[in-house]
Amino acid sequence: LVIRFPLGPTILIPSAIVRHSNRPIRAHEKHFSFVQYMAGGLFRWIFNGFQTDKVFENTGTREEKMERTKEAKTRWEKGVVMYSTVDSLK
Repeated sequence: LVIRFPLGPTILIPSAIVRHSNRPIRAHEKHFSFVQYMAGGLFRWIFNGFQTDKVFENTGTREEKMERTKEAKTRWEKGVVMYSTVDSLK
């Protein structure tokens, strides 16, 4: 699959679940992009109440741990539905 993006948009690609790369261009062409990454550890830090997994496991209450486990079961699905679909863009 090759997607040609228009000039200037912000494109969010969930690189953990979609393989992606840049296509070579011709010698006389110039293309520029600005790429940003968000490490998974930062999401876990926020999810844990601004602490590491290790600290949360050592200090969280039983109820907090049970709630985190419950939320973790649907976190991926909740994230995926935030992306646009081809049909929604028509």
